Amino acid sequence: MRALAPAEPRVETGPLQFGDDWPGLFIRGDEALGLADTLNAAAAFLPAEFSAIRTLLNSVSELLGSCNKAE
Repeated sequence: MRALAPAEPRVETGPLQFGDDWPGLFIRGDEALGLADTLNAAAAFLPAEFSAIRTLLNSVSELLGSCNKAE
């Protein structure tokens, strides 16, 4: 994880751009954890023939879950 100095005002979830670099998507940690749970739940409902999509959802969920301060 890369930590930066606090921003004022607080940065909210949404598109974020540094200088003239490509814009990216910033997702606040508390929202990332909720989204991770939602993706895990959605993946659990997919039939077996959608295993590639399930794997993708689980990968994104794992990345979002890495925002957990408790770990």
